[in-house]
Amino acid sequence: MALTVAMKAAGRKTPELLAQIMKDATAISIRAVVVDAAKATFVGEVSATVDAEVRVYSVAQSDGRKKTYGDVDSFAAAVMTLFPQKIVGDLPVTIVGAHLLTPKPRNIPDIVAEARKQLVKFNLVKAKNIATLARINSELLLAAAWETGTPDEQLKFAEMKNQKTAMVDHSAWVDSEIARITAALPPV
Repeated sequence: MALTVAMKAAGRKTPELLAQIMKDATAISIRAVVVDAAKATFVGEVSATVDAEVRVYSVAQSDGRKKTYGDVDSFAAAVMTLFPQKIVGDLPVTIVGAHLLTPKPRNIPDIVAEARKQLVKFNLVKAKNIATLARINSELLLAAAWETGTPDEQLKFAEMKNQKTAMVDHSAWVDSEIARITAALPPV
């Protein structure tokens, strides 16, 4: 969204000043402008309707330089913490230069090599999960009396059972990823 005649470039403001200005705003939207595609960094701009005029502010650091963000979510979260009372429903976000962040297509050998690396990684995670599950199971056996023990013991036992459930679920997901990747790989 380029500045139009109806929009006024209102300058660079620190978050604290923006919060003051936004008290009178009737509509707010934000733009994240890509400044470094390699590092995926953005500068933030806030558009606000103030006195029937759309004003566009750049977010500044305390030293006056443009504030950069590592991702759009951190920028949106920062804006929402500045003036949460003004944001009702969805916050319109525009990413300017998003096409710069699109990864370049890779050739098939690179994709296959990446898949094989992922397979190795998931197999290492699977081995770690097996060891963790074995440890949790042995702890559950040792603490079996806690299931009917004091309230504190019952809480600890319930937590151990929750850990086991989480590990079982994670292990099932890892197994499904291994199966998915293995099925997609060409035969060696």
